[in-house]
This record gives sequence, C-alpha cells and structure tokens, in this order.
Amino acid sequence: MTIVVALKGEDKSVWMGADSCISFGSSLQHTGDHTSTKIVHGRHWAMASAGRVMYIDPIEENFSKLDKLSTFPDFLKAVIELIKIVLPVPDREKGVDITLILAQPGKIYKVWGDLTYTEFKEYAVAGVGEMVGLGSLYSTTGLPRARVLTALRAASNYVPGCLPPFKICKLW
Repeated sequence: MTIVVALKGEDKSVWMGADSCISFGSSLQHTGDHTSTKIVHGRHWAMASAGRVMYIDPIEENFSKLDKLSTFPDFLKAVIELIKIVLPVPDREKGVDITLILAQPGKIYKVWGDLTYTEFKEYAVAGVGEMVGLGSLYSTTGLPRARVLTALRAASNYVPGCLPPFKICKLW
C-alpha cells in the first residue's frame, strides 16, 4: 500500500519519489509528513520500499556499510540478508511481502517479493499505485521531477493507499 517511483534523468541521475503513507503488513498509516519516507540513499546506492516498510529500518541503520559495496550483486545480497534477519519464518516460507526499488547512478532495479530482480531501462514503480504511476510515466515527457510528481499525483487521485504530501529527490 503506497507508491514509490524511480525515473532516470540526464547524465546518470535518478529521481525517486514516494507518498507519505506507510504500510505495516495489511494496515496503512498516513503520516502526513513527507520527511517520513521510504527512500534511503547514499553516495553509490539508493533504495525505496513499497510493502512492509518495517524492513527498511535495518537497511537504513546499516546503509553506510551497504553504500560502500561496489557491485549490484553484492549490494542486493547484503540487503536480502538484512531482510531475512527481520523476516518472520512463516513469511520466508511463503515469500516476502515487499517490493524494493534499488538504484545506482544511471541504473534502476526492482526487487520482487520472491527476492528476484529486474533492471529497468527508464523507470520503475512499486506499490498499490503502480499501474497508475506506470501509465503516467509512460504517457508523459519533460523534466524528470515534473514526471515523478505527476505520477505520484495521479496515483493519489485514483488509489486510496497513496496520499500526499510527497517526497521527491534527485540522486546523483
């Protein structure tokens, strides 16, 4: 429940945006605060979480260590190991209820609930607002920040689990 968006910009920049809803399993909390976001970033990597946002906390606490990893497989493996530490055993057996968007300069990846991943050429969206956000990004052109904001606004207009205010940041 929520939405996170990642879009490639010029010169290897990546723009990420998120709404201000936080999900805890099947419940939803609207914080009304754009500083309470699901985006964590450093010098080399960024991550946004849709789904069980509690899993982002151990990653955020260890992000300075994770940010030093030089390859995507090493970074992804370390993130997955941290998720497994806090993931209840029954959830491990049936799959993880989480979707992550990971980025590095010029690259965007989506990590699915079964912990497999896909690299996306231009943009990725996760959360209950995914379909509306994807449609918005597909049908718009222009400045990256404006496109991310349009996708977030579209999702907040048509999906009950996506609410403003939004946080948008340019990475790299």
